[in-house]
Amino acid sequence: MESLPRKLSLTDRRTLPSLIGAVTRPLRPHALSSRHGTSSGLLDRHTFTIDYTTRSPRLPGRSPVAVLVDVLDLPNAEPCQAFGMASLETRVRQDAARIEAALDGQAEVHHMGGSRFAFLVELPTRDDIERLVEALHLRLTQPREDAAQPLRPLVHVGLCQAETGKDSADDIIRGMFVGLHWAVSSQVTYCWYSAPRDESLRREYHLLAGARDGLRHDEFHLLYQPRFRGSDLSAVSAEALIRWDHPRLGPVSPAEFIPVFERNALMEKVTEWVVDRALEQLSCWRRDGITLGLSINLSARNVARAGMADALVARIHAEGLRCSDLEIEITEGEWLRVNSVPGEQLRRMASAGIRLALDDFGSGYSNFAYLTELPIHTLKLDKSLIDGISTDTRARLKVRAIIGLAHDLGYTAVAEGAETADQVTTLRELGCDQIQGFALCRPISATELTDRLTVAPHLLE
Repeated sequence: MESLPRKLSLTDRRTLPSLIGAVTRPLRPHALSSRHGTSSGLLDRHTFTIDYTTRSPRLPGRSPVAVLVDVLDLPNAEPCQAFGMASLETRVRQDAARIEAALDGQAEVHHMGGSRFAFLVELPTRDDIERLVEALHLRLTQPREDAAQPLRPLVHVGLCQAETGKDSADDIIRGMFVGLHWAVSSQVTYCWYSAPRDESLRREYHLLAGARDGLRHDEFHLLYQPRFRGSDLSAVSAEALIRWDHPRLGPVSPAEFIPVFERNALMEKVTEWVVDRALEQLSCWRRDGITLGLSINLSARNVARAGMADALVARIHAEGLRCSDLEIEITEGEWLRVNSVPGEQLRRMASAGIRLALDDFGSGYSNFAYLTELPIHTLKLDKSLIDGISTDTRARLKVRAIIGLAHDLGYTAVAEGAETADQVTTLRELGCDQIQGFALCRPISATELTDRLTVAPHLLE
């Protein structure tokens, strides 16, 4: 037996922590059972809070990074619903082991509930942290061996820089969740906490919390922006545009609240409100002898609901209107496929007589197969195409080509976002069928539009 202690090589010293971890990891649930969750056998959220709170006064002024990892991230489903509780717990333990292996003793992993894990780590730079996250992402997205439940999970990570002695455990936990929210919503691997992101999330919460009350208390209202015939600039239809006067936040743009509603399943309720109010207004116009057409915007979520088309047709008839009085505007994108629920609903609308307009055409999506396979009636050229037509020859040629394409397919070409008189003049010279934009008329109330049409039914001035 050797009497002198063995000298460890550099390789031995690097390997030893991993070996110790491999040996002691199976013993930890028993040795530290009071610190571990009862279901997963892992350190839990409460232990994370205790550990940070205990650590903070002992090491003031340190800047560890709190990391929150969502390993499953199944859209619209809780993990236990997807796999069952027993299978989920097995998966949680497997994922925790993968994270611990990647950390290689740098931090303790805490199970924060569901498919989420958190840890605190100190590394020299943010770049080092981000490299660690990328390594975690690579390890956690490796294909699973479990053939019964094949899954390559989506992994998102929220990061929050902490300052011990200043930030509480609640502060950094919330910061991690803010970062995770933005990572998921932005469809990126990770996102750092920031005050602007925090404020934006708080604002989103207020929008969501106030939406249903807003519908009941008439905080929402519709404005109408007319479209004009290119040949004589007479008003031929109007687009219904929703607006929100929030009691706390003030006027909120639809560009802000509509994406929030779409992400949180509120869009269906809001769309029902828009359709009801818009059709009621159209019915009033018909009683007043105003023949203006009406356009309503529907989202991919709206059109993806089976039976939506039949319900819309029934609502039109209930107001004593014709389906041809209404135009539905949809935005091009990956969801717009022929052999799909949205495709079927669009065909049912068209067969009933509702006109279909493809909004924001030319904004970036390049698969035009739907132009001949779906019953489109109108192409609305995106504002980005219109901006430079008065001064840029290439922009003018591009718009001319799209107008020609629309005419060759038998569609009506509509230019939206015309903001100057020169743009209006150029669009008319290019043979654009209809024009919409601030240069001709801003969105206005139904009362103001009715008054203008009554005074000058053939031209809004």
